[in-house]
Amino acid sequence: RTELGRHVPSTAQTPILAGVKKNKELEKERVDNKKEKEETKLVAAKQKWFAKERVVPDHADGNYEKMLLKTATKGAVQLFNAVQKQQKQRSGEKVEKKGLTK
Repeated sequence: RTELGRHVPSTAQTPILAGVKKNKELEKERVDNKKEKEETKLVAAKQKWFAKERVVPDHADGNYEKMLLKTATKGAVQLFNAVQKQQKQRSGEKVEKKGLTK
């Protein structure tokens, strides 16, 4: 639509182009508000998606969780003990080989 072809009342005190400038400012403000709303929706959706797997622990499951924690701890201790034992064996074998070659 052209701005010069629009109907202007004879009692108008502002020039025609002043209204155009105001309309452009309002349109820019609307676009900015729309972008902000879209960004907030996106952030909210992202937070909801990440939070969907989080479950508040129940007190009834406390014993089961403790049992799982103890089992995991025992397994980790066994693993590190086995690694330490193997390292000691290998270092002992290296010392024996060095002693035999001299």
